[in-house]
Amino acid sequence: MTAPLGRDLDLIRLAREIAIDHYDIEDILNRYQLTYEQWSALCEHPRFTQLLANEEEAWLAATNTTQRVKLKSAAVIEQYLEKAHASLMNDNEALVAKTGLAKLIASFAGIGGDDYQKRIGQEAGGFSITINLGDRTLNIDRSGAVEAVVEDEDDVLEIEGLPALEVGEDVFAINADLA
Repeated sequence: MTAPLGRDLDLIRLAREIAIDHYDIEDILNRYQLTYEQWSALCEHPRFTQLLANEEEAWLAATNTTQRVKLKSAAVIEQYLEKAHASLMNDNEALVAKTGLAKLIASFAGIGGDDYQKRIGQEAGGFSITINLGDRTLNIDRSGAVEAVVEDEDDVLEIEGLPALEVGEDVFAINADLA
């Protein structure tokens, strides 16, 4: 057999794609740069036929139902997106329908929804505030952790809404709910 697939890993990937039956065989062969002659040789090769049988069995197993449903649902949505795009761009569609469709498509992409702003804030890493008060520095991060840095060990740093921070060392930290 002369084929660009020289490793077992490549053969397993090819067998898995064929077993899943999500794409046409022509598309799969093109992706793996296989000719029909090479494909015919693979179909007769004992190692590949065993790998294909194993992948088909694993794909069709009852324990894989959730994964099959997810993949097939995603394929349906992917095919639907072309029609959805055309509807969004159609000036004859009602604005309320286009708005609902836009929200639906955004949800597919993980954009929008009730917790979107919360997720965006988490992904962005939050914020920190630094306040310099002469020889005193107050650092507050998004978790609410407060760090006070003072030069005078006997100093007391008072912040409205927070308990006084009595400093016994160069740095003293306290967690506070700033919400």
